[in-house]
Amino acid sequence: MDTNAGSEERMMGCIIVLYNKICASISSLQTLRCDCPVNLQFCVTDNSTDSLVKSLNKSWCSRNQVMYIDMMGNQGLSKAYNRALDLVDGQWDWIVLLDDDTAITAEYFIRLKQYSVMYPDTDIFMPLIYDQKGLLSPCLMRHGRFRRLSGRDMDGS
Repeated sequence: MDTNAGSEERMMGCIIVLYNKICASISSLQTLRCDCPVNLQFCVTDNSTDSLVKSLNKSWCSRNQVMYIDMMGNQGLSKAYNRALDLVDGQWDWIVLLDDDTAITAEYFIRLKQYSVMYPDTDIFMPLIYDQKGLLSPCLMRHGRFRRLSGRDMDGS
């Protein structure tokens, strides 16, 4: 099935937040760069505190034409995502937010591309992301910033 029939190729971007992991060790980043048939660009937002790790990541991103953002330490996922979103504003038609241990395949992006054609007004796609406090994504965006969903948000009150 050709998901581009009757439409122009649209750019999908992937923001990946790292914490003290090197890009070369992120399996989903390696897989997607090599095997993904979707027009996909990457932005690595680095929350690392280890200067050697940051240096290796910056170098890897430069060699592989991946946008790199140094967060100058661990600022948390939401600040890292917001910083990247500010920098890529308008460059991509759709955005996927991931962290360094998100397991994802090219099939995920193929399906996202299909859904993006079916729902062209959607700007951001997010898998379920959990951290130490529980569900981080999906979340609410208010006034250009993200916040966790609360029970009140879930029941519509």
